[in-house]
Amino acid sequence: SVGVTFDPANFLLNGFDPLSSLAALGGKVVHCQARDGRTATVSGGGREVPVGAGDIEWMIFAATLESIGYHGFVCVDREAGEDRFADAAAGVRFLKRFAPVT
Repeated sequence: SVGVTFDPANFLLNGFDPLSSLAALGGKVVHCQARDGRTATVSGGGREVPVGAGDIEWMIFAATLESIGYHGFVCVDREAGEDRFADAAAGVRFLKRFAPVT
């Protein structure tokens, strides 16, 4: 079976709306990464930032995952930064606020 690994920061940093892109991919998403990004920086280009510190609207993102029927893992990933481990751990704590209790 073939599906999509969805990374909202990748969509955001490449000029696409991550929320509408997620909705458009619907039932094709089989894995979800949680990365965040800022599109407007002083240096001009977008950059990855810790989850919760960027332009992704995580509450709406979580609602969109639910609306498309995604019930898999959301894996926090950090590809840049000085303390990636701490950033990832903080990202997990941040996202748990939006996760359904099971």
